[in-house]
Amino acid sequence: MRSYNSGIHKAILEELVKKAAKFYSINPNDVYNKSHKRELSETRKIIMFSLKCLYPKLSWANIGAVFIKDHSTALLSYKSISNLRQTEPKLNEFIDILIEDMREFIDNFKIASSIFLYGDIYNKHLVFKALLGYTYNGG
Repeated sequence: MRSYNSGIHKAILEELVKKAAKFYSINPNDVYNKSHKRELSETRKIIMFSLKCLYPKLSWANIGAVFIKDHSTALLSYKSISNLRQTEPKLNEFIDILIEDMREFIDNFKIASSIFLYGDIYNKHLVFKALLGYTYNGG
């Protein structure tokens, strides 16, 4: 269940694409097109930037593989969005919220996955919290 050979779980990537596509009000499926329309290319850049923020150890090659791009495209996308964040407050705020939302989604996903995969009965109540959108706070 991984996307291409990127090392990112398909469900996490789909959620990130769906959320990032909202910024330009585009169809998430269009993000994978090879189109050079500004909205699509900027959305891909936002996704690559977010992936590096969410997974700092993920290689540039794996990030680029999400869109069948090479490592240099992923690196340039990261730098481009870093620069845009300094001049576009609306984009900056959107990315901050996007990354925060995705961290919560990933935490919930990990909890639910480990319980379903490994049958951790002790933490079954966490599955319901995760599925309802609550984050685990140690209690």
